[in-house]
Amino acid sequence: MRPPLKILHLSSFVGNIGDNASHIGFHTILSRFFPDGYQITQLEVRKSYGIYTLQDRWCFDDRFAALANQHDLLVIGGGVFLNFWIKNSVTGTTLDISADVWAKIKTPILITSVGCVPNSEIPDGNVDKFRNFLDLLLASRNTVLAVRNDGSKGVLAEYVGKSYADRLPEVLDSAFFFNTSENPYHALPRKYIAVNVTLDQIRARWGTIQVDEEIYYDELQKVMTHLLTNTDFDLVFVPHIYTDHLAIARALSGMNDFHVRSRIQIAPYAQGDAGCKLLFSVYKASGLVVGTRFHSNVCSLAMDVPGIGLVALDTVKNMYDGLHLSDRYVRLDRRFGDDLIAKIRAAFENRTDLIQTSKRECDVKRAQTIDMYDRFFSQLGLR
Repeated sequence: MRPPLKILHLSSFVGNIGDNASHIGFHTILSRFFPDGYQITQLEVRKSYGIYTLQDRWCFDDRFAALANQHDLLVIGGGVFLNFWIKNSVTGTTLDISADVWAKIKTPILITSVGCVPNSEIPDGNVDKFRNFLDLLLASRNTVLAVRNDGSKGVLAEYVGKSYADRLPEVLDSAFFFNTSENPYHALPRKYIAVNVTLDQIRARWGTIQVDEEIYYDELQKVMTHLLTNTDFDLVFVPHIYTDHLAIARALSGMNDFHVRSRIQIAPYAQGDAGCKLLFSVYKASGLVVGTRFHSNVCSLAMDVPGIGLVALDTVKNMYDGLHLSDRYVRLDRRFGDDLIAKIRAAFENRTDLIQTSKRECDVKRAQTIDMYDRFFSQLGLR
């Protein structure tokens, strides 16, 4: 029996339960390949950010390289760590790691389930910095880099170069391997639709989708009023990050007061793995998920729950399109209420078919992703 694999995992572990769903799904993948066990040391990437000001801030310096070398594997991901709009970063990304520090890391490196979808203006010179970073990673024999299925390869091809996009494999976001056995909290109503709305994403000004807030909330309230008036399903809002509560409050403002008091609930704001399992159990026990955030859509698919995406960002659209499920979302840059009502009605009428179709498409991609991880771990000398 081999000793447990010692893994240093660099990512974000608190602040967004979608990240936790990705990590829990990644553990499922690891368990498949390392049945003798593994030990994970978590390193919170947000504490390396320039805007982080608390005393436990750390940097990508020689001490980071030394810490990595104390482990059998350095894992980076999942998350949007290949966004290349970060000012004053030597790589253009949140991974502000110099070539000298990278050269000191002798441990195998797996960068996986990462996104490359910039959500801000790209500073001059950042594309060149990012190309240099990719050149460094692609030339390294002890490094594997794989992007997630959110349209990142398309962004790479458009902004960085097709030659880079062609050399990077695409895997499913690790949350496609997520599930939970938790039970939703006892205050939930008997039948409900789980809803996730956001503030940051509808205000985003990057990509092909630009949302008018006034139209968005008008259409959202139209749909909610229709559901509460014409169905016996209640609504449960699920916040992933704290600003989701601001979006929920705005969505409920102006709604019928009796509906809000008697037919609508808001799941608790909880974080970490425990919070993730609790809140995603709310999705799992729902009749339908209507979600804006990437992982509200990914995890509904992973748990075989019918879902409809509210597309404020290209990432959600790209994910569904890549699974041949282009009928499972509505774009929010238009009057979407009637379309969403029709899709909700169809989802309940064809629930079994929707679940089977989604599962078939996801199972194919999951099998392909597992095959790629088999190659990754072999390439890194871990199998």
